[in-house]
Order: sequence, then C-alpha cells, then structure tokens
Amino acid sequence: MLNLQEVAALLGLSDQVIARWVRQGNIPCLGTGSNPVFDEQEIRKWARNHNMVLGPGVSSTEKAQVSLAQAMREGGVVAGIQGMDIPRVLESLVNTAPIPGGIDRAVLLLRLLEREKLASTGLGHGVAVPHPRIPLEDTPPYPLVTTAFLDTPIDYESVDRVPVSVLCMIISPSPKVHLHLLSRLGHCFRDNAFLSFLQSRPEPEALFEEVQRLEGLLDGKRPS
Repeated sequence: MLNLQEVAALLGLSDQVIARWVRQGNIPCLGTGSNPVFDEQEIRKWARNHNMVLGPGVSSTEKAQVSLAQAMREGGVVAGIQGMDIPRVLESLVNTAPIPGGIDRAVLLLRLLEREKLASTGLGHGVAVPHPRIPLEDTPPYPLVTTAFLDTPIDYESVDRVPVSVLCMIISPSPKVHLHLLSRLGHCFRDNAFLSFLQSRPEPEALFEEVQRLEGLLDGKRPS
C-alpha cells in the first residue's frame, strides 16, 4: 500500500494534485479522508489506462547513491525482538534498533503505529516492512533499513496470513528514496531462496553480502 506522498512521487505530481483527485473521485484509493491509501498495482494500472508516464520514483543520481545493502548496514541487525502483537513488537524494535541519536524514539514508535493503522505493512512470506508514513523531522540524510528477528512469530494481518518473524524497518529521508528501497526489498522477497536464507537468521555480514549480490543482478552486474 502507498500513501498520498508516495503516489505523488510515483506519478511525478504534487501532493495537492493527488489530494484533489481523491476528493473528486478521479483516482482509485481506499478511503477519502485525510489519510487515503492506495494499492500500488491499481495505481500503476490506472496510470497506464490514462496514458500517464510514471515518474522515476528516484532520480538516476539518487539511484547511484542509494544502495539497499548499504542502508541495511546503516540500520543494523537486531535479534530477540519480543511481543505478542504489533504494538509491542514495534515498541521492542524501536527500543532495540541502533538508530541515530537525533531521532526521537517515542515519535518514531508513534509514526510506525499510525502507519499500521492505515494498513498492515506485512508483505507476506513472514516479512513486514514497518515505516513512518512521512519522513521524520530528524531523519538523517541517508536511509536506514533495520533488519529485526522476532523471538516469536506474530499475526501481522498480512495478506497471506503467514505469521511474521522478520521485520525490515525503513527510515528514509524522502518518499522517493523510500519507494526505491521498498522496490529493492520487494525484489529480494520475490526470491524464494533469499526468503529461506533470511528465515535462517544469517550473520549480518552474510546478509548484507547476499543483498548486495541480488542488487547487482537487478542492476545487470555480473558477479565478480
């Protein structure tokens, strides 16, 4: 699911235009209140039907600088995340994650919970990608993806109803960078071998190297 800012970035339009289209009923969305959410596949189909050219999401310059593997290194890997429901698991994650000192953890937790109220960030296959709906005020200029392993899998209201045991929390400086990282994570999660590897709780460096390898394949780079 995408929020209004993410759809605006994807379509290369302003937030105000998307908000007006929502009010007028001219764009498919779920809910027409102050926090509409959008199904990405529906938006892409709608854009094709209206002969709209999708925005790049992230500029070529940003793409060269934004690596999922590097964002995961910055965000770190944590284990022992506890909790029997989403709020408690997210609280444990926020308290444990090695995030920069400038980020207010209480505000981060609030934003994560607000995002989950819109729609679950569970992507299926036992993985969820919690993230703030909009960038935090004190987000650093570089993105972070914290990989967290739960002590006990929980019901995350994912579409496939598979209990979630792995979280990849995204903290991004902009909606464009967020979409880029989310796309890269989605590419990794479509690889069954990678999902099995992830569920084995690999050592951090092994995880980063495997993600870097998959990114290389996505970018058309041959393994060295």
